Amino acid sequence: MGAVRLHIAGKFDITTARREEIAQASHFDTAIAGRGGVATTGDYGFASVGQDGIAQAGHLGIIQFRYLDKETKRFRLKIGYIGEEGLKPNTFYQLNEKFEIESVQVSVMQESRSNPFEHASKETPIAKAQRLISRCYEGVAEWINSRQ
Repeated sequence: MGAVRLHIAGKFDITTARREEIAQASHFDTAIAGRGGVATTGDYGFASVGQDGIAQAGHLGIIQFRYLDKETKRFRLKIGYIGEEGLKPNTFYQLNEKFEIESVQVSVMQESRSNPFEHASKETPIAKAQRLISRCYEGVAEWINSRQ
């Protein structure tokens, strides 16, 4: 995997990310990521991902997954409402093999099995996004402090 791109939206905004990228939005915002991507949003937000994606929303948010129904050979949508049917805010979710929404544990490091000569662990896209978001917030805070 190459560099992970992170797309961030402000309040009442929409951010989109392509395949295997990360879309991060604030409260009341919309985050849309493509296949294998990650979409996260705050309270009352809407997070939508393509096939094999991971979604997270805050309090009373909505998560949506697009997947391929192999029997009918068409794409379908699975929608979850945070606060209903056991879906908790600020939790990462994905679809399982039966196309049911399930929580997924996001670890900071994952083992690399593709190449035995690589380091034993690599940073996951979500962990990288969290690190980049933290760095962005720190940079904004420094900029604001420098202007005072």
